[in-house]
Amino acid sequence: LHFAYHMVGDDMGQLMVYAQNWTNDWYLLWSRVGNQGNSWHTATIDVNDAVTQVIFISIRGTGYLGDMAIDDIEHIWGPCYPEEVATTDSPQLETTPPPNIISTFSDFDVRLANGGYNYGRVEVFVNGEWGTVCDNDFGAPEARVVCRELGFPDYVSYGGYYGSGPGKIWLDNLQCSGFEKSVQLCRHAGWGVNNCDHSQDVGVMCQVVYGGVADCDFEQGVCGYYNHNFLRGSSPTTSNSTIPNGDYTTGSGYYVYTEASETLPGDVAFLLSPNVNVSAPSCLHFAYHMYGAVQGQLHVYVENGTGWYLPWNLQGSQGNYWRTANIDLDTYVSQVMIISIRGDGDTGHTAIDDIQQFWGPCNVQGLKNADVQTAKREALHDPEMEKDGMTAENDDKETGNA
Repeated sequence: LHFAYHMVGDDMGQLMVYAQNWTNDWYLLWSRVGNQGNSWHTATIDVNDAVTQVIFISIRGTGYLGDMAIDDIEHIWGPCYPEEVATTDSPQLETTPPPNIISTFSDFDVRLANGGYNYGRVEVFVNGEWGTVCDNDFGAPEARVVCRELGFPDYVSYGGYYGSGPGKIWLDNLQCSGFEKSVQLCRHAGWGVNNCDHSQDVGVMCQVVYGGVADCDFEQGVCGYYNHNFLRGSSPTTSNSTIPNGDYTTGSGYYVYTEASETLPGDVAFLLSPNVNVSAPSCLHFAYHMYGAVQGQLHVYVENGTGWYLPWNLQGSQGNYWRTANIDLDTYVSQVMIISIRGDGDTGHTAIDDIQQFWGPCNVQGLKNADVQTAKREALHDPEMEKDGMTAENDDKETGNA
């Protein structure tokens, strides 16, 4: 959490910042008391909990000689000062004069080249010409500013992965705090001033919020979800055989799961979605695997703008195969949280895969067809259906979709 504040006056009071966590408890994040001088200051606060709301409280002092101002509030995913990748290189003496902001351009732009939607070589448009950025001094804060300027929530990685670019090298010795609104507001050696060649052109990969909804198949990560105690994998752990042999979609991809052998009874794991802000009725669809003699609980909570409510929950072992849940959400959806609570023993695991949020109700034709495929997939592993002599082929014929 990053913001600017201005507190000046002999009678200045107090400024406090409180946060509300997912259990609806409020706690104090930060505070300042008294005259801070006639200048703007910035506060940078690491928030180490899942936060649903933040409140700024100004308390007037004993007299009228005290005024307070707030500006540029930003809530950025990840730590305020991301850890840099460790290096074994010998430290180098700084021979370049201290970088400064030289000038800005009204037509300045940023793009990712020679990659994909959210990754590629960083290129900037300056004075009518595209050029590249050198990797000298380029780190996590600089990658964060690039990705946020492009509309992504944060960066995933950075480095020289996307080849050498053409044209000028516009930026070298780029130094950002991580909170600038644009790359051109960071300090640097000067437009076109560099001691690089194009083999040092830097690239980034940015975080993606899929589709503006809660979608995630976990193939490339956790899709911007805040993840507490879920693990990501594609095969069973060594502790026991209650984890599924493969993911829901193909049987060979990734999913997230809880590791009961490394936690205690009652321990919680949760996935908190990014802000999805779906204002129309929607359908939340996901696959789950709950298996084990002492299986715990699985809950889905939804934040509708006024508070959290529980539209779905399940408890106990559901068999050694994937099932799906379809939940009609009839109100505005701000965020979705999936919570797993461990049972009393270490032989019960929960796995989640293929979270999808559809606009409109769950009971539409497209989803019905998807459910037929779900039934076919589950029939291949359902011991009750096998006991009754049913097969996936028989199910096809009975539904008229052979």
